[in-house]
Amino acid sequence: MDTPNLKSVRPDGDRRVVVTWNDGAESTIDVSKHIVDYVVFAPLRKDDELFRSVVVGAWGWCIHWSDEMEIPADTLWRIALAQNSA
Repeated sequence: MDTPNLKSVRPDGDRRVVVTWNDGAESTIDVSKHIVDYVVFAPLRKDDELFRSVVVGAWGWCIHWSDEMEIPADTLWRIALAQNSA
C-alpha cells in the first residue's frame, strides 16, 4: 500500500495532531516522542501557540511548522500504525 498523503491537520491537546488522510480516514497521532527525539523540534516542546500553528505542507506530504520543522506523511503513517497497534 502506498503511504497516503494528508488532506488536513489540526492540533489535539498536548503534543497530538489529528490528521485526515486523502482517503478520508482520520488518525490521532501523539508526536511528543518525535519532537523530543530531534533537536530541530525544540521550539515545539514548550510553545503551545507554535505547536497549534501546524499546517499541511506542500502537496500534503508533511505537516509543517516552518521550513526546518516538518514531519513527513510517511513518518506520521508509521507512528499512527505503531500507536494504534499497541
